[in-house]
Amino acid sequence: MPSSAFSRARQVPSGSSSLIGNFCAILSGLLIPLGFLVAGIATVLLQDRGLHASPVVLGRYLSVPLPEWLLKMEPLHQLILIGSVGVAIALTQALLLSIFYRIVFLRADSVVAQLHRDTLTRCIEHASTEGVTAQRRRAEHLILNSLPELRCGLIAWYRTTPRRVVILIGCILLAGLVDVWLALLAVVSWLLVWKFYRWLEGMDEPEGSQWELPRSRERLVEMVQEGPMLARLQTGEEFNLLYNAQLQQLMDLQAVRDKTTIRRVPVLLLAATLAIGLLFFALGVNLLDPTSGLTLPAAIVLALSLFGAGMAAASLAKTQHLMQVAADSAATVFSFLDQPTRAGASERLGIGGLNDAIELSHVTLHDGQQQVLANDISLRLEPGSLVALMGSDVAALRAIVELLLGFGRPASGKATLDGMAIADIHPSALGKQVVWVGSDGPIWTGSIEENLRANTDGVTTADLADVTRKVGIYEKIQQLEEGFSAEISPGDSRLEASGRYQVAVARALLAKPAVVIVEELSASQTDLPEDPCLDALQELVKTGTLVVILPHRLRTLRAAERVVLLSNGQIAGEGRHEELLTSSDLYRHLNYQLFNPYRDLK
Repeated sequence: MPSSAFSRARQVPSGSSSLIGNFCAILSGLLIPLGFLVAGIATVLLQDRGLHASPVVLGRYLSVPLPEWLLKMEPLHQLILIGSVGVAIALTQALLLSIFYRIVFLRADSVVAQLHRDTLTRCIEHASTEGVTAQRRRAEHLILNSLPELRCGLIAWYRTTPRRVVILIGCILLAGLVDVWLALLAVVSWLLVWKFYRWLEGMDEPEGSQWELPRSRERLVEMVQEGPMLARLQTGEEFNLLYNAQLQQLMDLQAVRDKTTIRRVPVLLLAATLAIGLLFFALGVNLLDPTSGLTLPAAIVLALSLFGAGMAAASLAKTQHLMQVAADSAATVFSFLDQPTRAGASERLGIGGLNDAIELSHVTLHDGQQQVLANDISLRLEPGSLVALMGSDVAALRAIVELLLGFGRPASGKATLDGMAIADIHPSALGKQVVWVGSDGPIWTGSIEENLRANTDGVTTADLADVTRKVGIYEKIQQLEEGFSAEISPGDSRLEASGRYQVAVARALLAKPAVVIVEELSASQTDLPEDPCLDALQELVKTGTLVVILPHRLRTLRAAERVVLLSNGQIAGEGRHEELLTSSDLYRHLNYQLFNPYRDLK
C-alpha cells in the first residue's frame, strides 16, 4: 500500500533531532493564537483609550487577567508595552521557524540520502543478474522522479505535523472561547461549502472527459504530422474537411467542460457569499445585543482565529495532496529495494585465470523492459589475443561487455569462461581476473598510488614508475608536488581525460588479469602517430591476457587480430580490419563516419 510505504519512509533514521524540531513546531504553533490575544488586548486599549480594569473580556468564555502595574501605566506606555510584546512574539516566531525549517529539511534530506545509498546497494546487487544498463534505467527513474517527489512529501509532512495541527486546534479553541456558537457556525458553514464544491466537481465532470480531451488533441497532432502525406493522396479540400471535423470534436468536448465551469463558479460563489453573509448576520446580532458579551475586540479575535484555522486547514489539505504523490513514489522506491536477488555470492565458484576461452553460445540479451539488446550471439574469445568489438548498435555492445564483466544473465544461450557459466563465478574472483578500463578511468578519491594499486598486492614504487612510463603519464605525475602521493578525485582538473585513461591502463598492467575489457579514449582530432596505451595493452596480450576493446582510433582497428562487427543486435561480420574493409559496406561506412578527417567538409 502506498500509505504504508510513506509511513515506512518516515521511519528511516533521519540522523537529526526530531525532538527539538517538534518542540519548535509546537511552541511556534502556540504563538499564533497568543498573538491573536495580544491583538485583541491592543484593540481594547485603543477602543477604551487605555486598559482600566482586569480582566479584559474578549468573549463569552475568554477573559485575560492583567497585572495591577500595567493598569497604572499611562495609555501610551501601555500601547508601547503591548506593541513590544507583539514584536517579541514575532521575533520568537521567526527564530523558532528558522530552527524548525532547518531541522525539517535536514530530516527529509537525511531520509532521502539513505534511500539513495540503499538504491546504489540494490543496483549493484541486481546488476549481477539483470545487467548494468537495466539498473541505470531504474536508477534514473528513482533518482529523477520518485525520490524528489518523496522528498517533497516528507518536507510537507514534517512541516505540517505537528505545527499546523497545533495552529488549527489552538485557533479553533480560541474562537470557541470567544463565542462557541459563532465558531461552530463558521466551521460548519465552510465545511458545507467545501463539501458542496466537491459534490459539484464530481457531478459536473463529464464521463470520459479525463481521457477524451487529451486523445482528441493527440489526434490533431497526428493529423498535422500526416498532413503532407495525406495531401498527396487526397485533395486539399478533403483533408481540410477531415481536420475541421476533428477540430470541431475537440471544441465540442471543451465546450462541455466549459459549461460545467460556467455553472459551477456562480453557484459556488453564491454558496460562499451566503455562508459569509450568515456569519456577518450572526456576528452583528451578537454585537448589537448588549447581553451577549461580544464586543468589537472579541469579534476581531474571533475573525483572526477563524482565519488562522482556515489557513492551517488549507495547508493540511495541500499536504494531503503532496503526501498522496509521495506515497506512490515511496511505494515505487521500496518495491525496488525489496526485490530479492536471485543467487547468493557464497554459492558461486572461483577461478584462477583464463586457460581455454570465453564463449558466448547463441546468447540473447534483454534490457529491464525485456527489449532485445543482442540476439543469437555466438563468439569465442581466446587468451593472448586483441579483439575489437565495433558496431552501430551501442546498446548491444554495452550489453555484451557487461555480460563479460559478470553483469546480467542471458535470456537464452550460454556465456562461459573455461566451461563455467560466468553467472556462477563469484564476483570477487571474476573482478580480479576480468578488469574494466573505461575512457575516464574510473578514478576514485584517493592518492594516485592508491588508484594504481587498487587491490593488487606486492606492488613496489619501481613497479609504479615502470607502468606509468609505459602509458606515458610518469612525467606528468612527477610534476605534481606530491608525486604518486598526490590526492586526486573524479573530475580532478590536474588529470585530463587522457590522464584518467592512462591511469586505468597502468592499473591493468599492474594487476596482470586474465581479461582486460577496454573502452578506448577517443582521439581529439585524427589518429595519433603514437599511442603508448595501445602499445602497453599489446604488451599485455603477449603475456597471455585477452584484451577486448571498444575502439575509437583507426590505429587500434589495424592492430586488432580480429574485429567483430555488430549491427541490429547481431554479428554482421568478423575478421581483420583490411578484410572487413573489403567485404563489408557497413564497416566501410562506420570507418568513414569515425575516422575520415574530411567527412564534415562540403
